[in-house]
Amino acid sequence: MSSTAGESWRNYRNGPITFLGGWLIVLVALGIGAFYLWKGAIKLHEAPTGRMLQRFDTVERWAHWTMAISFCVLAVSGLVILFGSTCCCR
Repeated sequence: MSSTAGESWRNYRNGPITFLGGWLIVLVALGIGAFYLWKGAIKLHEAPTGRMLQRFDTVERWAHWTMAISFCVLAVSGLVILFGSTCCCR
């Protein structure tokens, strides 16, 4: 019996995509950690003066944080959808 396109996609997603995606997340985290160990914390060129500048107005800050929170929620839910059934629900 031949498999449908949906079954083929599910087998591909649950096989190589999940496996390689997991390793990609681990490698990116290790790369970021290695870069931090290599370069260290970003240092200031001079001592802080204590002066504060407002770079963005209220609307721009609201837009930024709305987008940032939406991105984080969607990233976490995407990871749960991709890895949730195979990692810890058995």
